[in-house]
Amino acid sequence: MKALSGLHDLMALATIRRLLLELGYVLHPEAAGNVLGPLQLWMREPLSQFDGQSPLEVLAGGDGEKRIRECLAEIVGSERPRRPWPAP
Repeated sequence: MKALSGLHDLMALATIRRLLLELGYVLHPEAAGNVLGPLQLWMREPLSQFDGQSPLEVLAGGDGEKRIRECLAEIVGSERPRRPWPAP
């Protein structure tokens, strides 16, 4: 996995984590190390719900945060509390 490549990536990761918290998904400190790696991968992966763009690319757009929030709401709503997010 490629490490975060700069301030833009750190800001995107912070935004995604904030949106998860706002949606009621809490990353417990002991689990954060196990979730941040997959979260970094997820934010770079092209997704069909974003027309082949990655969440990182979507965040750069004008309504990016809204689109990411909607996507996360679907994921968190369907996954909580059975297993940590994102699902492997």
